Amino acid sequence: MLTAAVAYVRAVRAQAVVAARQADSAIAAELVGLAEAQRAAGVSPAIDVTRARAQLATAVRRGPTDRGTLTRPPPAGLRAAIPP
Repeated sequence: MLTAAVAYVRAVRAQAVVAARQADSAIAAELVGLAEAQRAAGVSPAIDVTRARAQLATAVRRGPTDRGTLTRPPPAGLRAAIPP
């Protein structure tokens, strides 16, 4: 029973991470457009556009399913506490 509960919690967490990463990407893309519009209007320096593009690139690189954070095994001390 504990194993099923742990698996469920991991799945719910993974879904939350995917949703958060997708939201990060959408917000970053929106910020690029806003920074470019402000730059075109002359009210923002070019560095703001560069920063926004860098944030977008980071969000895209991480992707919605960054496996490094979604499937990490529990620390060694906790493995003994979770039955197989």
